[in-house]
Amino acid sequence: MPASHIDAPAVPVERRGSAIDADRETALSPVFVPPVDAPVLAPFYLPDGQYGAGNRGIEYDTSPGDVVRAGASGTVSFAGPVAGSLYVTVDHGGGVLSSYSYLSRISVREGDLVSQAHVVGLAGEVMQFGVRIDGLYVDPALFTARRRVVVRLVRLDDAGT
Repeated sequence: MPASHIDAPAVPVERRGSAIDADRETALSPVFVPPVDAPVLAPFYLPDGQYGAGNRGIEYDTSPGDVVRAGASGTVSFAGPVAGSLYVTVDHGGGVLSSYSYLSRISVREGDLVSQAHVVGLAGEVMQFGVRIDGLYVDPALFTARRRVVVRLVRLDDAGT
């Protein structure tokens, strides 16, 4: 399997408007780690129309120069300026793209293979993390996971050991 793909469970995707109906479809997608170590400034909010107000990603309250890392493994499909801001887009295969916006510096080039947590750039005053499936924006929080390990101590009775 190419380095740009990882195995992950099917995750239901819910969107308003031009949404993927969670009851009808699921997307095979990577599990992302948060791209920065910063508090969330503004959560995802899909607008009611193509040009409506909303937030097509999660905005993080970063400081200029904070390290921005790829949320999952993939291939850099775009790295450069858009309307005066620096962006990186990573293609994870299966129609899944992640984007890292409002960067102060880019550390990768188009075509680069990146692993999860690979540095893709440096943040500006805010950094936005977006996820698209087949061109439609989805809430990145649906794909961001933190593993939690639960340890349970089991008492062994003297007769069985």
